Amino acid sequence: MSDKYIKLSDLAQVPGIGKKTLERIRNTVKIYTFDEQTSEEKINLTNWLDEIFEGL
Repeated sequence: MSDKYIKLSDLAQVPGIGKKTLERIRNTVKIYTFDEQTSEEKINLTNWLDEIFEGL
């Protein structure tokens, strides 16, 4: 399942995935929030997302 992306909110809707699983995922992955990034980091994250979407 490499190179696959899903929103945590969508994952929460999957039967069998509960609060503990979502908590483990949140502790394992890096979650980026644009509000907490500097201007340069926002540009880098936007470029990173553009690269992901170009590959779809």
